[in-house]
Amino acid sequence: MKLQNLLLVILTISLFFLLKCSNTQLVKENLKSTKQDQYQVTENFALHLFFGIKPIWGDASISGTTKDFYTEANKKSVKKVIMYSKEYSVYWYAYPPFSFLFTPVRTELIGQVEN
Repeated sequence: MKLQNLLLVILTISLFFLLKCSNTQLVKENLKSTKQDQYQVTENFALHLFFGIKPIWGDASISGTTKDFYTEANKKSVKKVIMYSKEYSVYWYAYPPFSFLFTPVRTELIGQVEN
């Protein structure tokens, strides 16, 4: 791979994590059921300080992502939420030594929401 291509990939990934990003989507399941069950996926990307301890640009901590998850669920008048999965990734190894101080963090929550 050419050095220019490698630098472009590194720059693209860096910009992706430097921008505060939150994404929530609904996936419909149980189409034959009488209930309106859906799975909600909320994913946050942010930049945290010192190996992901303190948020400085966005909030991809588990508590911050849970807050975003329930905020989106409340907008859709959800009656019941069952959390299924969480994934918390701290990318301190991405660009050492820079990423030791400013650490990209990604959190994903998946839950079932019932209307």
